[in-house]
Amino acid sequence: MHRSFAITALALGLVFTGSVAYAQDGPGRGDGDTPIGDKTRACWGTGCDGEDPVSKHCNNDAQSVVRYSTSLGRLELRHSPACGTSWARITGARAGTWFYVQTCYAPYTQTFRVPRGYTDAYTDMVPGRMGIRVGNLAGHSPCVQPSDAKRG
Repeated sequence: MHRSFAITALALGLVFTGSVAYAQDGPGRGDGDTPIGDKTRACWGTGCDGEDPVSKHCNNDAQSVVRYSTSLGRLELRHSPACGTSWARITGARAGTWFYVQTCYAPYTQTFRVPRGYTDAYTDMVPGRMGIRVGNLAGHSPCVQPSDAKRG
C-alpha cells in the first residue's frame, strides 16, 4: 500500500514539474569554462532551455553568482547575461554525484550526474533571470536573482 502511494506521488511530481532526473550523456564533463569558437551566443532565454552552455557559447560571459558547499561537492550557480540563462557547476565531487539547477518560480530543471573519471561537471541551461537555485542530495542554495547577486 505505501509503496504504490510513493510511486504514484513520484509519478505525479514528475508530471507536474516536467522534469526527470536522468543522467545525461555528452556535454557536462569538466568545468565548462573554456570558451570555444565564435563568441556570439547561439540562443536566448527559453530557447536555451536544455542546451549545453559551452556549445551555445553562453559560457563566454558566464559569472558565478552563488557558491554553495555541501558534503557532496561545491556547487556554483553560473549565469550568462548575454544568453539570459543559468546552469549549475559542481567541483570536487565523486563520479555519480547527482546535482541540479532549478528555477524557483517556473517549471525549469536540469540535472546531471558527474561522469566516471571526473570530479567537475555542469548541467545544461535553464532560462533565467528570476529566482534560481542549485543543489544536490545534500542540500540546496536559496533562490537568488542572478542579475542582482554579487558576482564572483
